[in-house]
Amino acid sequence: MRQTEYPRVGTGMIVYNEQGQILMGKRLSKHAYGTWNNPGGKLEFREDPMSCAIRETLEETNLPLMLVAEHGYLNDEEVYDGVTQRHWVTLMFSGLAYKPELLNNNEPTKHSEWKWFELDNWPDDMWKPMKDWWSLHPQANTIRQYIKYHNVKKN
Repeated sequence: MRQTEYPRVGTGMIVYNEQGQILMGKRLSKHAYGTWNNPGGKLEFREDPMSCAIRETLEETNLPLMLVAEHGYLNDEEVYDGVTQRHWVTLMFSGLAYKPELLNNNEPTKHSEWKWFELDNWPDDMWKPMKDWWSLHPQANTIRQYIKYHNVKKN
């Protein structure tokens, strides 16, 4: 893998359902292999970041979203053999799964499965930068409030 000299931009989507659960996929790609993480991907040239996050979620999970909101960013480095190969800045979003019954693993070569997790009851093998984001980033509490609001509103 060739080292890049500039940051790459990606998007991440924290998908939640009306029960207050968070959707994560078990990754199969080299970067973060075997860890649980949210849908997301590379920002294409001239693509709007929110549109990218929505597109990537639909491509990976088949889920349409509503109530999509921006939630800051995650800063990550891909390190192989002790050398940083890529620097990623991932713009974070959240969205309510409009029809969670449509969930499907549309890209089985990238994720082995998708699963709903209880908020803040993360799997031990969650991708570390995302786990740290939930612990440290101020926007994580905003998402918790969104999720609690939508969970309470429907019950």
